[in-house]
Amino acid sequence: MKKADWWFAYTELTENILVKNGYPSNRITVVNNAVDTKELLEFSDEIQPGELMALKDNLRITGTRVGIFCGALYPEKKIEFLIKAAQKIKEGLKDFELIIIGAGPDAGIATKAAQECPWIYYVGPKFGREKVIYMKLGHVFLVPGLVGLGILDALAVGLPLFTTDCKLHSPEISYLQNSKNGYMTEDSVESYASKIIEMLGDSAQLDSMKTNCKLDAEKYTVEEMVNRFASGLLSCLS
Repeated sequence: MKKADWWFAYTELTENILVKNGYPSNRITVVNNAVDTKELLEFSDEIQPGELMALKDNLRITGTRVGIFCGALYPEKKIEFLIKAAQKIKEGLKDFELIIIGAGPDAGIATKAAQECPWIYYVGPKFGREKVIYMKLGHVFLVPGLVGLGILDALAVGLPLFTTDCKLHSPEISYLQNSKNGYMTEDSVESYASKIIEMLGDSAQLDSMKTNCKLDAEKYTVEEMVNRFASGLLSCLS
């Protein structure tokens, strides 16, 4: 670890590990790993209310508070946990509904939940502009398991992300800031559901977090990552 002349850290999480182990902070560049979200941001801004209402009517969504899961459906994402938490949220908020977007080996769990609960909608994988329309029906982005670059999708669409301290996360989890653009709870269904019920019941706080999400989306971009990498190279060579 200490033999490198310079470190290019994915996120602040990597930087903290390096500094904790004695590497000098002035020889670390945090690049803030990102993917290109420019298209998602453009889609999010251009989608009209009428399109959202049409999709809502097509799905027959009647709830006024909607949770969104969007991502691959595999064990580390904790889909069973998500369903259990959603049921507890529904008990506390009768107008709560859940949309699950994605595909993978645990798709059967989502399919079964949608068959048993008329307020859960499993819509399969969606991409591009269509994915953004589905996401914009939501008020919160729910990923109780592993969070990676998907957090950038949530930020781009303005959805506060809620996850758990499940010890599975990728370095990009450092972009999540409690009470600012989302929340990380204890790794229990009760704690997770309770926090989401609390936030969905606090419209002022939720609106503030949505605004912060959009602001943060402008920070974590491919362009900014490239600028940081180039700056770090120049600093290393000098």
